[in-house]
Amino acid sequence: MKLLIQLKPVWLISLLIASGLISANSDSATNSAITLSDNIESIVKPYVDNHVFNGSILVAKNGKVIFSKGFGLANKEWQVSNTADSKYGIGSITKSITAILTMQLVEQKRLALTDTIDRYLPELPKKRAQGITVHHLLSHTSGLPNYFSIPGWTDGEFNKSISREEFSKILNGME
Repeated sequence: MKLLIQLKPVWLISLLIASGLISANSDSATNSAITLSDNIESIVKPYVDNHVFNGSILVAKNGKVIFSKGFGLANKEWQVSNTADSKYGIGSITKSITAILTMQLVEQKRLALTDTIDRYLPELPKKRAQGITVHHLLSHTSGLPNYFSIPGWTDGEFNKSISREEFSKILNGME
């Protein structure tokens, strides 16, 4: 069973799996879509009722969605409910996902932690990029500036899609 959960707080994934209600290898009748839906609802309901959880949950098995629902409020001020299609700011969770995917590539020997980033980001000045490794990026020790310090970042100028080349030009202008 494939599990994708969009939620706040993130620990709900662990709660569902630890509760034994979602099993990656189970095809038994007791894990039918109806029972699974009821089980997920019963776990989530107290958290929603106590305003501890607001989010969306999607559970799929063999590419087929068997549970999809929003819980709680997406916007408390305007009393807007979450739906199965609510969008969330994912914040720093992408750091963990990126690290896992990077380590899978290392395991597959498709890249090494000692590789310098000039190999992957040729837009950066070669001298600068040759001093930064994949490990530096993963451990936040690259010396590259925090993107929040980029002029215009916090005032909404970067709420648009920009190319890697455009971002590299901006980054190159900062030291």
